[in-house]
Amino acid sequence: MQTADLGGGLDLELATDGSKVVDVRLTSQRPTGLGRFFRGKEPATLVERLPLIFSLCGTAQTVAACEALEQGLGDPTKPDRTAVRRAAVLSETIVETLRGIVIEWAAFLNDPLEPKPLLAAMAAREHLFAAVSPANAWRCVGDDRSVVVDRDAASTAIDEMASALNQVGIDNRAAGLTTVGDLEAWSGIGDGLVHRAVARVLERGLAEFGRSPYRPLTASLEDLSVSIAADPDGTFQAQPEIAGQTFETGALSRMTRHPLIGALLDEFGNGLLTRMAARIVELAALPATIGRLVETLDPTIALSLTEGFSATPGEGAGGVDCARGRLLHWARVGDGKVVDYRILAPTEWSFHPDGPLVEALRGVRAMPGGDLERTVRLFVAAMDPCVACHVSIA
Repeated sequence: MQTADLGGGLDLELATDGSKVVDVRLTSQRPTGLGRFFRGKEPATLVERLPLIFSLCGTAQTVAACEALEQGLGDPTKPDRTAVRRAAVLSETIVETLRGIVIEWAAFLNDPLEPKPLLAAMAAREHLFAAVSPANAWRCVGDDRSVVVDRDAASTAIDEMASALNQVGIDNRAAGLTTVGDLEAWSGIGDGLVHRAVARVLERGLAEFGRSPYRPLTASLEDLSVSIAADPDGTFQAQPEIAGQTFETGALSRMTRHPLIGALLDEFGNGLLTRMAARIVELAALPATIGRLVETLDPTIALSLTEGFSATPGEGAGGVDCARGRLLHWARVGDGKVVDYRILAPTEWSFHPDGPLVEALRGVRAMPGGDLERTVRLFVAAMDPCVACHVSIA
């Protein structure tokens, strides 16, 4: 998750022999150990400052922090607040996923940048937040007031989110796609940005681009919290592995059980088309899910989207499945202060220097002109790092 001053970035270098990519190097300038800035702070101060530090996925960061701190304090939040937190995370997922679509999917098509859908989604998210009262109560630690939602205002905000998605071509028909044939037909009957990007990938035979062994992250919050608690030097937080294996996290790992994604995995593996489709079908379903959450305040509607866990009194972990994948915060608290704090972002999994992206791009076919760079950028966007990724090809 990019920070205003400390975001860093990724450098992706590819070398070709004229026919295929023969070498891939991924270097990260992302800082590690950001949790040290929160040591000695009161939990409420930490939560208040998080959105000022993380410029992307600030809502998910805040929710993960709340979950971790509440577990460490032995004071888990109420179900109504959990429901609102999950609605907030999903609204942010719409915004952050649209960000990649309007920038990189458009660049793949050589389309000019059109930010209106993204700006509309960002405004709708703020309207949704404004429909919840007390203001910002859902992002507070140790606040036991009940959450109240202005359902009319929330409904209007959710309609605005759906409208923003429609502007790029993600509509009710996208939510009903279940077969590869459905996707092919759907891409051919619309002129939205996502229709045309999918059609271009199919036309150019890029559906399997980047296909590689697929290892989604399935470890539980309990297991991950044990690993991060045993990581005082930050090695696991910087380059996470489990039993020597790297894993990926994100939309594809969340949507694996969707019938369309299952069909695409069978035919094209975890290649480019499957990754793009996972983004599309996830986005298509989110406005309705958000609507059910704020209407019923029943957190089980989005079960496991956010989680809290405590293995030891005074320690807590918070997990959030955000736009870019599984985010983990871990806290140790004592005497009303944060004693230790650690963060593991999804980018460290999917963009590990020996991980899924590098493995996917090694051996892909070379292309003329700037086609390879545009396709690689689209593939990177489909995996969605939380910082800029500079691509160079030699």
